[in-house]
Amino acid sequence: MGNADANPATAEIQLKTGAAASSECFIGSTSASTKTFLMVGGARVITCEDTGNVSIGGTTTTYKLNVNGTVNCTNLYRSGIIADLTIISAITTIGTGQASKVLTFDASRYATNIASIACDTIVANTTTNILNINPTTLQIKGTTLTATATQWNVLNGFTGTTANLNVVSGTTWYC
Repeated sequence: MGNADANPATAEIQLKTGAAASSECFIGSTSASTKTFLMVGGARVITCEDTGNVSIGGTTTTYKLNVNGTVNCTNLYRSGIIADLTIISAITTIGTGQASKVLTFDASRYATNIASIACDTIVANTTTNILNINPTTLQIKGTTLTATATQWNVLNGFTGTTANLNVVSGTTWYC
């Protein structure tokens, strides 16, 4: 405890006795600019700042809790409510509340509020390889494809007029 040796008035360990409700143990510093840390084998294992931010396994205290390593817990609470991460349907939001970043799931685990998506391959059901798109409109580069139970409608997405659907098999075009 180099700091305790250099300035014993600000770095200390205090034990106060008293009634059970008022007994205290104080480990730390009274200086606002000094970090308090617990060391084992010469390495910092817990670092605390005057802001209340804590680091476990490192020295970065950017958040209320920074963990440098794997976290294992039996119960995880978010805003006072237990978060059940053992089943995907319990996750309702991934990301922050920004339209370009948030991914929300409904009760059936369908993704909603997707501002944009980009990927090489989309497979919704690995058993059947079927991708179910809902609602019933798909727009690609301004051409809108809508579907009912019995027909597909191809429209110019910008003007609402009909557009051509060209199907190519090899070098043969079908219109």
